[in-house]
Amino acid sequence: MVEACERWVEGDQRWRGRAACAVLARSEYKLLQVERPQVAEAELAEAVRWRIRDLLDFPAASAVVDVFPVGEAGDARPQLYAVAAPGEAVDARVRALRGAGMRVRAIEIPELALARLAGAAGPADRAVALLAAETGTSLLVVARNGALYLARTLPVGVEVAAASAPAADGTGLALEVDPRIESMALELQRTFDHFESHFGLGAVQELLVVTGEGAAEAAARLDAALGVRARALEAQALGRWDAERAALDPAAACALGAVLRLREEGA
Repeated sequence: MVEACERWVEGDQRWRGRAACAVLARSEYKLLQVERPQVAEAELAEAVRWRIRDLLDFPAASAVVDVFPVGEAGDARPQLYAVAAPGEAVDARVRALRGAGMRVRAIEIPELALARLAGAAGPADRAVALLAAETGTSLLVVARNGALYLARTLPVGVEVAAASAPAADGTGLALEVDPRIESMALELQRTFDHFESHFGLGAVQELLVVTGEGAAEAAARLDAALGVRARALEAQALGRWDAERAALDPAAACALGAVLRLREEGA
């Protein structure tokens, strides 16, 4: 990883000395939801570390742990998202960036990067969902003003783009829905219903779809199957970068979300 970063920066010296935000792979950390411990703010991470220690498959003592709030839901006890990663995974990212001559500003996770991107691409003060689909699996986040409320891993991925459009009878009514679309739509609707009932912030207004190739097709299939508008997310629609590619893939979407964090923090 260090060598790859060094080659990249050597190819474009403008990046040397710049602030950087690395995004962990989803296999490199655990994201858990826990009740907020009754401790001071400065003690939260350590209190949560020991609360989740039996849920980790790596040593809690050497893990890097951080917490961030979940949106409040009525009179319910405050909840936190806890992120835990093996220390060596975080150290590897830091060494790679520093070895390439860059300044490490933050280590990010996909859920937060995608929530921030959804906030930038969706309407203000409204709930927006973003679906990052890969082969056989998808990451779904529901965000509002860039803050993460819900995150789910779904067992259906980019194959919805290849699903057949619903057949129709002479009246134009759909006769049969491809089971891949039906499965994805059901999982999405369950999540949207939970968000609306649990947080009391209204319905999810829009679904942004990120798959790379096939995003427009996947969005069209889901738009027809859901009661929520669905559209493919394109970098150009954000109005902040000169983008050559029409559709974002999940990795590029996470990278743009990390860039947004740097910009928000003035890095």
